[in-house]
Amino acid sequence: MLNFKSFLIVLILFVGINIGKSTAQNNILRHYAPIDINQWTLWFSQWGTGCDDPYSKWFSGYFPIEKGGVIYDDEVLWGGVVHDGRTPALRVGGMLFRSGVVPGWIIKEGSPDKWPETVDPNSPRVRIYRMRRDIFHIDPDSLKQDAAITFHVPLDQVTAELTDSLRARYMKDWNEWPADLGAPYYDRNRNGKYDPDYDEPGILGADQVIWYVVNDANDSRSMNLLGSPPIGIELQITVWAYRLGYCQTVFRRYRLINKSGAVIDSMFFSQFAEPDLGDFRDNLGGCDSARSFAFVYNGQANDDLFNRLGMAPPAVGYILLQGPAVPAWDSTGIVNFKRTSHIRNLPMTSFWLHQTGGGVPPPTLGDYENGALDAYAILNGYAYRDAYRLWPQHKVSLPYSVITKFPANGNPLTGQGDIDGKGNSVGPGTRYFFMNTGPFTMQPGDVQDIIVATVGAIPDALGDNYSSLKNLFRLMDAVRQFYGYFPDFQEPLGPRNPKPTPTDTTKFYYFHLENSSPNPFTQNTLIRFQLHAPLHVQLTVYNMLGQKIRTLFNGTLSKGQFGFRWDGRNSAGILVPSGVYFVRLKSQRLVQWQKILFLK
Repeated sequence: MLNFKSFLIVLILFVGINIGKSTAQNNILRHYAPIDINQWTLWFSQWGTGCDDPYSKWFSGYFPIEKGGVIYDDEVLWGGVVHDGRTPALRVGGMLFRSGVVPGWIIKEGSPDKWPETVDPNSPRVRIYRMRRDIFHIDPDSLKQDAAITFHVPLDQVTAELTDSLRARYMKDWNEWPADLGAPYYDRNRNGKYDPDYDEPGILGADQVIWYVVNDANDSRSMNLLGSPPIGIELQITVWAYRLGYCQTVFRRYRLINKSGAVIDSMFFSQFAEPDLGDFRDNLGGCDSARSFAFVYNGQANDDLFNRLGMAPPAVGYILLQGPAVPAWDSTGIVNFKRTSHIRNLPMTSFWLHQTGGGVPPPTLGDYENGALDAYAILNGYAYRDAYRLWPQHKVSLPYSVITKFPANGNPLTGQGDIDGKGNSVGPGTRYFFMNTGPFTMQPGDVQDIIVATVGAIPDALGDNYSSLKNLFRLMDAVRQFYGYFPDFQEPLGPRNPKPTPTDTTKFYYFHLENSSPNPFTQNTLIRFQLHAPLHVQLTVYNMLGQKIRTLFNGTLSKGQFGFRWDGRNSAGILVPSGVYFVRLKSQRLVQWQKILFLK
């Protein structure tokens, strides 16, 4: 039997362990988030610009969901000539094997005398935000699966505490959505500003969205990356995915904002990726310069890791859907999901492929001459740079004398073109690549959006590695076609209307707004609602523009059913015009809406 002292020690240890678990969970929720709404599990971190799994250092992307690792790492780089009077003027920032950015946004532009001023990375608002469109009526099994992935526990060990913690975080991010900082939302009342009780976080009808912001204005972090001084780029990252339809795809928008206070010219942007399809030692890669995509597939029909999962290895591709916008008087491009005259979006302008044993070294970290300058050479389509010259790239499967900016630009399915692993090329092994686009110029305050999609494909039944690649090519063409519909997306109009189950009495739903009667109405209508606990509530009528018409009740009520009549008059007692109106029932952060029709 434990004496009191022993009992106290055990209690302290128990409490300490649970506090430690809670702290670790909160840390993960603040700094990391996965896209896991569809067939992908793809991790993102506010300390970086791409995949970063807080639990595993082997893989950061899994496809099909939680089956097997397919992406070890991916990041982005940017570089250009910064005309701020400092030397060196040619600088490169971003992330490559290590981070050259810090969380948060730039609050004051730079000048020749001072680097840009940034927000404190420890500020509570500086975090990674994640949203699910179905959070108000989420299926319990779906939330449980999400919690298992987010907290890295087996599905059968997901507790109510974990699901409650995840749901509360989703609710917190929804209610504190940083639209004022640039996070995307639906302007449902079309008034040009974010109204938290009316508008809604979201982008292009996505089922899950991640948003965060980083910057390269930290001198020590930037120098540690590639030996380059800071530039002054704020990068806002929006990641989104769909449950159905394009469920093999994760979309990203990289929004670059020039806050250096100076002109940046000869600028390039690059998506770096290191897909490892199970066993990293048997991969092959390639690109399609005409369609601006890159891909990695397995060099063998089977893979040790996916053999244990009972399937042939998948294939993974990256598509540059939208490059930087540059002036072009005879073209129409896309800016902020709108077709815009006199500009065009740059395609992939070069590709760089690393092959195990291929002899082309990556940039040296922390060293300007062999790091930043070498990286900038890669962004321009060269193999590398040394003290004497820029060395061109060569086709991987043909004689060394054939120069190209797009090595491995062939089709392994047909055998046409320059194919990794064929001819003079080295055999399967580790593969990573840079997809580059540029050059472009950014004036102070300029914004550039680059959109990239990550696509996964599994083989047909009894298929092999080439079956996965065939399906990947088909899917990437479909995603490219889908991107063409982005400018035609119609944002929802009118207030959001989450519909929790009336019998749901969990701590997240304390009331239910019932159907008004009659509706439509000519004289008056009875607006009814049910409270599952004593609450302070507001019952308010709004018009289609989100303007308040009349408050019907504002006070505290006990548990029970209630009804209030509206006679079609505003707060001044004047009859309003015939038309559609919205009733809002609100208690603190909980909101429900209902549409009613008034006919005179």
